[in-house]
Amino acid sequence: MFYAVENEFKSLSRIVRNAHMAHSLKIREQSIDERFSPSSVAFTKELIKETLSSQVFSDINSTEFQLFKRVRVKDSTTFEIHESLANVFEGFGKGGGPNSKAGVSIQFEYDVKTNKVLDIDLKSAIQNDSNDAISKKMTFKRAT
Repeated sequence: MFYAVENEFKSLSRIVRNAHMAHSLKIREQSIDERFSPSSVAFTKELIKETLSSQVFSDINSTEFQLFKRVRVKDSTTFEIHESLANVFEGFGKGGGPNSKAGVSIQFEYDVKTNKVLDIDLKSAIQNDSNDAISKKMTFKRAT
């Protein structure tokens, strides 16, 4: 249903009106809002992880990598969103660059050896991949 959102900010009431006009769907704003529960977010993240893991294939059997249990690759991408979400996703560029009131950083971590997505998360745009890796450093363990 959210394919109708396009490139502009739309409120729940506008989404409800569009769904009714385009598809004769009768749905309440509250019904849409209730779908964004912690469990639905976790479910969506797992779907994305599984989909990405099945789409990305790496065949690394290099002798250099045999010394390691994991080969972790971490990256992020950042983009601007509507300023009404600034209280949830703080913008970027406060250090003299192009300013954004609200922005999202998608954090992604992948294990090249096991072909598994280790982490995918939405953060404020000010949280870059280096900061995110530092904040999650407890997931790194020294080999014994």
